[in-house]
Amino acid sequence: MIITLNENFIGMIYLKNINWISRNCYFTIFIGEKVERGKNIGQQAMELTHEYVFNYLNMRKITLEVVKFNNSAIKLYQKMGYKEEGILKEHFFFNNSFHDVCIFSIINNTTVK
Repeated sequence: MIITLNENFIGMIYLKNINWISRNCYFTIFIGEKVERGKNIGQQAMELTHEYVFNYLNMRKITLEVVKFNNSAIKLYQKMGYKEEGILKEHFFFNNSFHDVCIFSIINNTTVK
C-alpha cells in the first residue's frame, strides 16, 4: 500500500508473512519524505492499517521490527499500543556498525475466534 499526501507519494506500508492459521502478520511502514515526518501521517496510516488488518483480514496480532536508535518510530509504536517482545542483538548493519533491532507486537483480542 502506498501513502500519499495531496496526490504525492510520501511512503509505503507492507504487510508480509501473513499466517492465516495463526492469524498474525508482519508490518512495515516507511515515510520517505523527511519533510512529512512528525506530522501524524504515520499514525493515521497505522490506524487505517490496524482497522483493515484486524477487522477485514481478521488477524489477531501484528508484529514489527525497528532499529533501536529510531526513537521517534518507537514512541509512535508504543503510543499505538505496541509492546516490546524482544531484541535482536547487532542485527542491522548501518553506517559501518551493527545495531540492535527491537521486536514490537500488538494483539487484538476482539477479533472473531
